[in-house]
Amino acid sequence: MTTLNVKPIEEQIRKQVDKQAEKLDKKRHVVDGKVTQAKGYAREKLGELTHNKRMRRAGRRQQIKGKLQERGWLTGSRLWLVLGTAVALIAAILFLRGEPNATTS
Repeated sequence: MTTLNVKPIEEQIRKQVDKQAEKLDKKRHVVDGKVTQAKGYAREKLGELTHNKRMRRAGRRQQIKGKLQERGWLTGSRLWLVLGTAVALIAAILFLRGEPNATTS
């Protein structure tokens, strides 16, 4: 009677399952990003139809968020941190641009 060693087979199956799960996770980022971009596009166009600048800007931000998600660069709370920092930097640049002599007093 021969004994069959099951451990190597189990490890091989686990590796294959992990590899497939990783592929699905990468695809999930792409799908989530495209959905977010579509929502942003719809919001932007609705803002254009209603002449609502705030809604148009929110739509553009949502599209940018979707592009970042699609590429898998940022996920979860890191995404909000980076977006918040980017918005703050843009606001600071626009604020300083509005004051012609901000450095001279």
